[in-house]
Amino acid sequence: MSDQNEAQLQKTRDVVAETIAAQIAENEANPDIPTADASEVEASGWDEYTVDELKDELANRDLPVSGNKAELIARLEEDDA
Repeated sequence: MSDQNEAQLQKTRDVVAETIAAQIAENEANPDIPTADASEVEASGWDEYTVDELKDELANRDLPVSGNKAELIARLEEDDA
C-alpha cells in the first residue's frame, strides 16, 4: 500500500474513532434514550426500515433522531405504545 493510501486510511480511521467517541458521549449525556436488544428489534416491523427512514419517522414525530438502529426502533416502539 502506498504512503498516500496509508495516510488516507489512517485519516478515515481517525474520523470514525471521533464519530464513535462523540456518539458514546451523546448516549451517556442522554440516559433517557431507550435501548433495545436484538430480540426486540426482530419482533417489530421497524427492523425492515433503513436508519434514514427511521430517523425521518422520528423527526415527523418530533422525537430525537440520534442513536443506533436499535435505539431508534426502541424509541419508535415506545412512542407507538
